[in-house]
Amino acid sequence: MEQMETDPQRTGRALRELRVSRAWPLRRLAAASGCSASFISQIEQGKTSPSLVSTKRICRALGLTVAEFLQMNDGRMEAKVIRAGSPSTIVYKWPRATLRYLLPPNDQSSFSILVLDIPERGGTPWRAARRSMNETGIVLEGRVYFQIGRETVEAGPSDAVHFDLVQRHRWRNRGPGPARVLLLNANFTEVLDVP
Repeated sequence: MEQMETDPQRTGRALRELRVSRAWPLRRLAAASGCSASFISQIEQGKTSPSLVSTKRICRALGLTVAEFLQMNDGRMEAKVIRAGSPSTIVYKWPRATLRYLLPPNDQSSFSILVLDIPERGGTPWRAARRSMNETGIVLEGRVYFQIGRETVEAGPSDAVHFDLVQRHRWRNRGPGPARVLLLNANFTEVLDVP
C-alpha cells in the first residue's frame, strides 16, 4: 500500500491531539475507522506512517478530509469553510437530543463550535464539566428552556445564554417543533452526564 509522505512524529501528534480533543478513547477511534487500536497507537507514537487508505478511514471517522488533516499536520491550517450538510462528528447522542461538532478543537486552536439538536419535547440529561469553562449557547431555532442549578431561563431564536460548564445544567425543548442551539467555547474540557 502507498505510504503517506509525512513526518511520522508530527502525524502522530496531530492524530493524538484530534482524538483527545474529542475525548475519544483509542478503541473508539479504532472501531469508527476500522483500524486496530494497536495500529492507531503506533501512528500516535510516531512508530509508523499510515497508508493513504488508512489515513482516509481515520479522517472519515474524525469528520475531516485528508487535505484538512494534512494541513493540521503541517501546521498550515489557515481557514476552514464548513458547508451546510457536511458530515460532522457526533459527540453525544441521547434518546431525545444530539450534540455534534461543527468545528472541533484541533492542535492550532482549542476553540470549538457545536450544534445541539433537540426534537419536540426532547432535551439533554443534566451535565457538568470536570473543570471551569465558559460556554455560550445561541438559540438558532425553536424555544428552549435552559436550566442551570435551580434557575430556569426561557430562550428563543437569537437569544444567547453564557454560563460556566462546571455548573450542573441541561437544555429542554418545550415548544412545538424542533430546536437547535449553537454552542461556542474557547477551551476544551470534558462534559459528562450527571445524576
